[in-house]
Amino acid sequence: MCPKKVLVYLLILIILAGCTLNEPPVDTSAPEPETDATPTPESWSITYRNPRSGMFGIAWNPGDRAHPLLTYDRLTRELYALMYDSLFVLDQDFNIHERLCRSVSSDDNQVFTLSLRDGVYFNNGEPLTVNDVISSIEIARSPASPYSARLSRVTSVTAADEGIVITLSEPNPRFAALLTFPIVSADNSGFPWAGTGYYTYEAEEEEDRHFLVPFAGHWENKNLPLGHIELVSADKPEYMTYLMGTGDVSIVTTDANDDYAVLFGGDYDIWEYPTPTMYYIGFNTSHPLLSDNRVRKALSSVFDREGLATKIFGRAADAVVLPVPPSVRESGSGFDLMYFASVMEELGIEDVNNDGFLDFTSGRSTVPFTVRIITDEQDTRAALTAIYLARELLRAGVNVIVTPMAELDYKAAISNGEYEMYCDKITLTADFPLTRWLNPPTATGTSITDGYSVFLDEMPIAPLVFKREYALTHWSEVSGIKPIYGNPYVNITEWTVKQ
Repeated sequence: MCPKKVLVYLLILIILAGCTLNEPPVDTSAPEPETDATPTPESWSITYRNPRSGMFGIAWNPGDRAHPLLTYDRLTRELYALMYDSLFVLDQDFNIHERLCRSVSSDDNQVFTLSLRDGVYFNNGEPLTVNDVISSIEIARSPASPYSARLSRVTSVTAADEGIVITLSEPNPRFAALLTFPIVSADNSGFPWAGTGYYTYEAEEEEDRHFLVPFAGHWENKNLPLGHIELVSADKPEYMTYLMGTGDVSIVTTDANDDYAVLFGGDYDIWEYPTPTMYYIGFNTSHPLLSDNRVRKALSSVFDREGLATKIFGRAADAVVLPVPPSVRESGSGFDLMYFASVMEELGIEDVNNDGFLDFTSGRSTVPFTVRIITDEQDTRAALTAIYLARELLRAGVNVIVTPMAELDYKAAISNGEYEMYCDKITLTADFPLTRWLNPPTATGTSITDGYSVFLDEMPIAPLVFKREYALTHWSEVSGIKPIYGNPYVNITEWTVKQ
C-alpha cells in the first residue's frame, strides 16, 4: 500500500481512498539448519531526519523490561516483535502464515499437532526445542499474561513424536491465528530473554545507549534494511510528538479514534492497517420489545454503517454486519430502510397517532416505540456513535434516548439488564469466534458459514465497524511497510530505507 505525503493532525485525519491491502510475504520453506548463517545488512548511513542520534530510532519504555509474554505495554510489545518470533503470523487480511511452526494439522479442529521448523536457533546459540515452545505457551496461558484469554479453551499442551499436541475444549478452525505471541527460551531468565527474532538487544551502559542489531543466526538468513536501530526512551506518551518532530524516533503507531491519542503534526507517510477492535450495539434480548429477533434485525437495518465509518471515525474504520473484519468475511453494509418498514408493518408497529413516531400495542394500550441507548461516558467515540445512530432511528420513527453514564454505573446497568441497547467496543481475538454471542454454541466446527447465517438471523448484537490504526514514518524515509495490529515491523525484510 502506497503512502501519501500529508499534514497530519490525527483527530481530523483523512484516510487515503482506493488503497489496497496486500499480504506481507512470508517464507514458509524450511531453511537449511546452518548455525553460522550470517545475513549481511545493507549499507546504512546517517540521515538528516535524525540529527541527535544519527540513526533510525524507535521508541521504547526502559522502565518496562517485563517478560515478553507478561508485558501489557504497547511500546514494549512492539519492540519485542523485532526480538522474538512466533509460531504463526497474521497479515493485514488476518490470514495465517507459518513462522516457527512448519506445519499444523487437525482432523477435528479440536486437537492440533504442530511440527517445528528445523534449523532455528536462539540468539544465545541454543536450538529451538519443543520444550521452549511448551514453556512459552504455558506462560501465555497464565492469568498474568495478556494472552491468557485467547488460550482459555486450551485444555492441554503436550510433547509428542510429531511435535506438540494442543487440545481444546471445543473445536476452533482458526485456532492457529491465536498462536502469534513471542516464543522465548525456557532456559533463560532476565532481560533480554533469548529470542529467535530478526534483531538482538545490545547496550552501552556507560553512555546509556540501547539499540538493536541484526541477529546473525536468524533462520531466514535474509538481508535486513537496518544494520542498527536506536532505542529512544519515551516512557511518557507526550514525549512521542517531540521525538517524532526531532527525528529521533522514525516510526510510531497510533489510533486516531482513541480518546487519549497523542497528536502529531508534520509531514509523515501514513501506513494504515485494520484492527480486531469492533464497535457494536448490544441488545437486551430479555426486554419484551427486543426479545423478537425480527425487531433486532430491523433495528440493525436502520444503521448506516458506511456513513458512521466516514462521519464519526474519519474513514478510519470498516463497516460490518458480522462480528468479523470484512477481509475475513465480507458482510456488506446491512443498510435497508425498506426492510425495516416491512418488518414494522408485519409486526403491526405503526404511527397510530400521526406524531412521527411508531407505536406498538401493549395489552389494551398503545405505547410509543421507545428505546434507550446507554454508553460509557469515558468512550467519546461510543457516545458519538450512539448519537449518530439515534438520529438514524429517529428518522425511521423510533423514539430514542441516549444516556452517557459513569463507567461503574454503565457496567452495573448492563449487568442488571437496565437498558434496551448499549454502544460499546471490544477487541476480539483473531479467530473471531461467534460463540461469544450465540447460545447454544454454534459455528465452532467446520461449518463456519452456517454460524454466520445463524448470527444474521438471530442478530444478538449489531456489529457496526472495525477500527483502523496507523503507522507514521517521516516523509519518503521508508517504503514498503505493511504493518499489522501490534507489529509494525512484520515485513521489515521488505522495507526500503532511504540512505
